[in-house]
Amino acid sequence: MLEPKVIPADPVLRKRVLIILMILSVLAGALLCLVLQRLQAIESLLNQDLALALAQLDFLLLALGIFVACSSLLATFYFLRLGLHILQAGQFPPPGMKVVRDTVVRSGGYARALGVASITLAALLLLTNVFWWWMRNSLLKHILAQ
Repeated sequence: MLEPKVIPADPVLRKRVLIILMILSVLAGALLCLVLQRLQAIESLLNQDLALALAQLDFLLLALGIFVACSSLLATFYFLRLGLHILQAGQFPPPGMKVVRDTVVRSGGYARALGVASITLAALLLLTNVFWWWMRNSLLKHILAQ
């Protein structure tokens, strides 16, 4: 019986991925604390100056929207590129791709399904961006109409 082809893990890539994940975790925690502080400040302004509170809420939602858009667009491009490479090569991982753990090369229907799933995820991330901007604008229009 033929042994499945295994791509060995790249230790340098594994180390980089772990460092990036740790940095992103710290940044996400700091961002969450900052957002909660801003929301508390906005809440305390509601009784004093409604217009200023709404302006600060608008700015906070805009800043969060830009952060989310940039982050998810990077992920969208990565998953779209990965999915296209998988479909072109007919295997996962595509030739030349470095992996963080030993990975068995898959081909056929399994690889095609992974390629389609990757492209679908990219599309969902893009739709999430559109929904975020629509929600932000709808929320602010609703609040200002009252």
